[in-house]
Amino acid sequence: MPASAKGEKTIMCIPTVEPEAWVWINGKFAGHMPYQEAYIRPAEMECNVTKLIHPGQVNEIAVRIQTLSPAQEADGILSRIFIYSPVKK
Repeated sequence: MPASAKGEKTIMCIPTVEPEAWVWINGKFAGHMPYQEAYIRPAEMECNVTKLIHPGQVNEIAVRIQTLSPAQEADGILSRIFIYSPVKK
């Protein structure tokens, strides 16, 4: 995150994650996406990380994925994670 993002609302988004996920930013819990079957879409996870992210510094993002069976082992994060500040209107 650039230092210029300080004070801006900041959202972390994983467009496709399955079947269940938890996120921590800099060691603090950011959010949980409850279990859902892999065929259900959208499978998006968004977390408001404004108070957890440190603009202008290195930040650590940890994501835990829970699968329930060997058939789900290929699941997980199926798209890029991105962090953004919504456009102000």
